[in-house]
Amino acid sequence: MSPKKAKADQIAVSVVIPSYNAERFIEKCLDSLYLHEQNFTYEIIVVDSSSDSTPNIILQKFPQVRLIHLDQQAYPGTARNIGVEKSRGEIIAFLDSDCVAQ
Repeated sequence: MSPKKAKADQIAVSVVIPSYNAERFIEKCLDSLYLHEQNFTYEIIVVDSSSDSTPNIILQKFPQVRLIHLDQQAYPGTARNIGVEKSRGEIIAFLDSDCVAQ
C-alpha cells in the first residue's frame, strides 16, 4: 500500500528514517510501514548516506519514498534534522532503518 496522495499542506505525518549502509534492513523497515492501514496521509523520508546498495533498493522497490542521499556519512541526529527540514507533515515520527514498525 502507498500513502494517500495529498497536497503538501495536507500531509498529517512525516516518518523520517536516517540510514547508513542499511541494505540488510531497509526493505523490512519500509515494508513494515506500508503494512499499516491508515486513515490519514503520510510521507516517508529516508535520509541516507550509504556507500552500499541502500539507495538503489529504495529507488527500485519504494519509489514513493522521498530519498535524500548525502555524499558523506551523516550521524543519525544530523540525518534526522535534515529530514525534519524537508518534512511536510504536521506530526513528525522517527524510525531507525534497522527497526520494524509493529
